[in-house]
Amino acid sequence: MLPKYILSIENYYYIKEVILLTVEQIKKDFQEINFTLTFDDESSLSPYHQLYQQILPCINALLNKNKSSLYALLYRVDVSEKSIRNLFK
Repeated sequence: MLPKYILSIENYYYIKEVILLTVEQIKKDFQEINFTLTFDDESSLSPYHQLYQQILPCINALLNKNKSSLYALLYRVDVSEKSIRNLFK
């Protein structure tokens, strides 16, 4: 098992390189729904929080208006069907 400090996402909030690599993967995964991400180096928010603030409305919109696209997206990012079913019970 990994040490707890490695499992904590807070360790990566301010490591821009990690967030930028994550963004590149998200761009690939979200490509079909025309989702774009932007970052402001002058923002008081961490890169992680900027990412979170941009993704959350997108996920909520899919949840409320296009669940089939949300399911496809979750499947594309390797969320198991069982987890998806449990999430939406």
